[in-house]
Amino acid sequence: MRKKIKETFKGWGIAWRYISASKDELVVLTWLGVFSALANGSVPYIAGKFFDAIVKSSTFILGGLNISLWAGILFIWAMFQLIALAIDWVWDVRNEKFGMRVFTDYKVEAFSRLLLLSTDFHKSRRIGEVMEGINRAGNGLYSIVGRVVVDLAPKFLSIIVGIWFAFYMNVSLAIVLLLGVVMYVFVLTRTVPRAIPLQRKVFKSWQKAYGVAHESVGNIAMIKQFVAEIFAKQNMRKKFENSNSLGLTLELGTHLDKHSVFKSHDCVWCATRCVYSLRFLDSKWHHDSRRASCF
Repeated sequence: MRKKIKETFKGWGIAWRYISASKDELVVLTWLGVFSALANGSVPYIAGKFFDAIVKSSTFILGGLNISLWAGILFIWAMFQLIALAIDWVWDVRNEKFGMRVFTDYKVEAFSRLLLLSTDFHKSRRIGEVMEGINRAGNGLYSIVGRVVVDLAPKFLSIIVGIWFAFYMNVSLAIVLLLGVVMYVFVLTRTVPRAIPLQRKVFKSWQKAYGVAHESVGNIAMIKQFVAEIFAKQNMRKKFENSNSLGLTLELGTHLDKHSVFKSHDCVWCATRCVYSLRFLDSKWHHDSRRASCF
């Protein structure tokens, strides 16, 4: 257990070393994420004010024109959406460039370090396994940087801003949204740890498969000499099919986890619509009652 924790901290240390090399870009992405979270998180509040304006039929005067309040709020809503879309687009482009830069730096440094290792290392290790390990580690680092470290922070901030506006608008609606977030976190905490050991098995299995394939191609003269092409092919197929089977098991488990998360999201969305519809109908009923009392 202690060894796994140590390896985890070591892995995050490597990731942070490559991330910290581009601190300026990380700061820009962070601020873009903050603006995106504020723009996206305030949309539900503006939408609530829009429906309230429809119920109350309020107006305001702008430049000598009597304009419906709902039309003004709709314009503000559209502006916020356009700003959010523009920020998200810029953030996506810069985030992709940032992730690719980290990925490229890691691959160049890793392959360059192979040249500095002793001859004994290259003789004792299959070069195919080593190269596959570097490729998978680079892809994993790219995913951590682009999909976890930089990507998740704005999304969690959007959730926090959205829940804050929801509490300001309606406590019942906010409680439903908060339960949805708790349910989402609960599903992830129960499913992600189960996939980690299988992910390691898949990683090692693909390393061995590429090691066998690279060794077979590298020793082509010996294989031709002993007419062992069919045997080498069967050996490679066995290794790759084993890796494919483990990878398929992992993917099916991941899809089931995503399905569970999406189902919980659908339940929360339906509950939110019900709560908001009841609030809308209740406000409309009180409004109609006040109008009837005037007559």
